[in-house]
Amino acid sequence: MCRVERLTKAIIGTVHHGINVVSKLDVAIKLEATDTEYSHLEHEYQVYRNLAGGIGIPTVYWFGSECGRDVMVLEHLGPSLGNLFDRYHRKFTLSTVLLLANQLVSVRDCFNCKEGAPLILTTQISCIEYVHSRHFIHGDIKPSNILMGVGDHDDQVYMIDFGLATRYRDPKTRLHIPCETNCDITGTASYASINNHRGISPSRRDDLESIAYVLLFFMRGSLPWHGIEPAVNDQQRDTILQTKLNTPVEILCSTCPIEFNVFLSYVRTLSFEDKPDYAYIRKLFRDVFVREGCHQGHPFVGYNGANKQNPTVRTGTKYSGSRAKERGAQPTSGRM
Repeated sequence: MCRVERLTKAIIGTVHHGINVVSKLDVAIKLEATDTEYSHLEHEYQVYRNLAGGIGIPTVYWFGSECGRDVMVLEHLGPSLGNLFDRYHRKFTLSTVLLLANQLVSVRDCFNCKEGAPLILTTQISCIEYVHSRHFIHGDIKPSNILMGVGDHDDQVYMIDFGLATRYRDPKTRLHIPCETNCDITGTASYASINNHRGISPSRRDDLESIAYVLLFFMRGSLPWHGIEPAVNDQQRDTILQTKLNTPVEILCSTCPIEFNVFLSYVRTLSFEDKPDYAYIRKLFRDVFVREGCHQGHPFVGYNGANKQNPTVRTGTKYSGSRAKERGAQPTSGRM
């Protein structure tokens, strides 16, 4: 038995906070009516089953049907990065962006990151690298779908809401799906890739482009297309696409270190079946972490109280130079 209160409405169904009255365990409960032709929640549950045990993937405790609804009970997590961004007056320091998960020993051990590596970015890239290694793409990466943990894991980043996740390759043969056109846009238009807007079926590159927009949002405070009315029809989505196309990467990344420019430019050049060079991306942000003199530390001092962040390097600073291109390793390309 659980005590339940509603938390939020998701893309698919509603999410509630529950407490097991016997064990006192906090859980998240996601509900969807069973009278739908296709059970999106069951699909999401199957995705979670395939991703179980991975870095930044919440634990699913139970799935079934109760009182005319499909029900999925998951690990209860902390606030989303979108909520934290609002709570911190829509300003994250560069150090905060780079350090959101710097105490993730499992990530550092698993991916051989050196002490002092920037783990907001390496954690997100590592999370998505794990999802991709399990043959899925997320399909809707945005600030509200990236959550912090709670308790001993309050510095760990989690990715949620896999209702739009799809397989990009066959897990047995590892053959990539064919590229299709005239597809409907998936996910949230503000963070969707340019190719997604153009109706090209999504692949690994599109998840990474969405991550780039999320990180730029945190660095800038907003994105140029955020002033456009919510994209509920084709005309509004086309306006967002045109704004993305007409905003030079140099302008979009002008308040960020050059590595953000290199990252976005790199993922936009990937072909449909290309395997991203995750190690190259991690090195980009490790370099900026060291060069800008960022320091280890928890990115947030409690979710409920003091509005404190690591003060090193504030956003809004103009960065220049091409050291990332001069010193950084070149990405590898290939299809797997």
